[in-house]
Amino acid sequence: EETEVEETEIEETEVEETEVEETEVLDMEEIEPEKPIGIEKILANAFNCSEDVIFVGDSSYEFIPKKYLMKFIEENDKNEEPRIPETHDCDNFAMEFLMEIDAEFALYYKFAPTVGVIWVKDCDAEDNDDGHAVNFWINRTDVWAFDPQTDEEYSLEDQVVTFVYM
Repeated sequence: EETEVEETEIEETEVEETEVEETEVLDMEEIEPEKPIGIEKILANAFNCSEDVIFVGDSSYEFIPKKYLMKFIEENDKNEEPRIPETHDCDNFAMEFLMEIDAEFALYYKFAPTVGVIWVKDCDAEDNDDGHAVNFWINRTDVWAFDPQTDEEYSLEDQVVTFVYM
């Protein structure tokens, strides 16, 4: 099952008087059957992983400008919460951040934003038993990962994706 994706652009653009440009909706019925495009495929390509490790919870998503995510991160105080091993650590921070941003954007947008949680393992680490969970933001051309425990960018270089949730 493919997932519909909607993209919101908030920037002002010049539009002819007779033409009104709104958010772009990816209509799955208009896409040729031999070239299906869904959020699962976008995520698999961005993270260089199999679609088998991707779980998509909703049927539609909305691309949001990165600047809105950055503003949310700046105003959010998730990184100030205490880290408690096993009970409030990386996966808890990442899932809580996702729930908070989904709740915030539900007030203004029709669909959930293309923000999720990714679990990775460092392929260069000697002790590779533990993975790490961080959040990500994606649009059609860019992916950006960040750690909600520090509000800092998280490099996915040399990381093996073990699970993606959106």
